Amino acid sequence: MAKVRVSTLAKEFGMTSKELMGHLADMKIPAKSASSTLEDAYVAMVRKQLASVIEARAQEVEAAKQAEEQAAAAEEAARAAEAERERIAAEKAREEERRQFAAAQAAEEAARAEAEAKKKAEQERLAREKEEAAREAQRRAIPASDSGSRFRSLLDQIAAQETVLKEKKDAEDKAKAERAAELLQLEQLAAELQARSEEMQAQLLRTPRIVGPRRMLRAYPKLRHGSKLRSLPTLREMLHRAEQENKDDNKNTK
Repeated sequence: MAKVRVSTLAKEFGMTSKELMGHLADMKIPAKSASSTLEDAYVAMVRKQLASVIEARAQEVEAAKQAEEQAAAAEEAARAAEAERERIAAEKAREEERRQFAAAQAAEEAARAEAEAKKKAEQERLAREKEEAAREAQRRAIPASDSGSRFRSLLDQIAAQETVLKEKKDAEDKAKAERAAELLQLEQLAAELQARSEEMQAQLLRTPRIVGPRRMLRAYPKLRHGSKLRSLPTLREMLHRAEQENKDDNKNTK
């Protein structure tokens, strides 16, 4: 007949070998150590005598197991709640950063439009002053009594008119050159902004993290030196406006 070790029987009952040895001593069953073996008759006797103890121990084990599962579930719920709070906070931070960036771009666009309006108004004022000065010079010209004086006066008027036309043409050429340079710069900025935007979109798709000030500086290096970049739609609108002004100037020249 098969024999069972004390240690094996203790593991089956969910208790230590020392505890089982104590029960065996109370039941006058001979066992010297945990490695001692018990006959089937003794094993049946132990099972019968310790049935209540085994059942109580099983209930304790089950209760401990349930408590452990409940604690694990509570811990998992806490971790999930913390992760949700962190996600909401990160989303709010990204939204605030986007709002600040949009506000900065809007302020920059407003300042640029105001500067362009002032520049245009100043150019128009200078042109009006030159035209008024030329007309005043013509009004103040004293008509001569002889043909020679009349001819000289006419030549002076022609020279003054040519001077005004030359200055006006030089101003137009200068304005065209400035617009062409600005157009080239805008095209370069548009290409760079498009490339940077695509790179940042790819980075955000790969690793959804908050784009902090340092990463923004790495993505837009010109921001370190005070050169503020514009949004792609704004640059496209500026390019369209500059091209339209060039077309209008070419029509006026023709």
